[in-house]
Amino acid sequence: MNPSSSSSSDHDAEAAPKCIYLLEDHPTMRSGIKHLLEEDGACCIVGESAQAAEALESVPTLRPDLIIADLVLEGQSGLDFLKLSLQSMPELSVLVYSMHEEKYYAERVLTS
Repeated sequence: MNPSSSSSSDHDAEAAPKCIYLLEDHPTMRSGIKHLLEEDGACCIVGESAQAAEALESVPTLRPDLIIADLVLEGQSGLDFLKLSLQSMPELSVLVYSMHEEKYYAERVLTS
């Protein structure tokens, strides 16, 4: 077998878009992130919500490759979402962000 060639399953895995779930309460921000991620076809948004409670219901069924979550949401916080979702699905990959000062939230996120 030629080392530079790859099997079709390797190629399919590389070509498959990454499934992402967005948790962001600001519609304009959520729309912008969605547009940027879907622009090159490497990502597919499988779900989105403005509230942690809705995300907690949807994520187990959708099984995204990655969740991108704002930490500050109306109602239940992104930190609450992170803690609850990782308790039931520890294999989840989550990227969190916030407009607030890093030192305040960074430690809380890492200990969730």
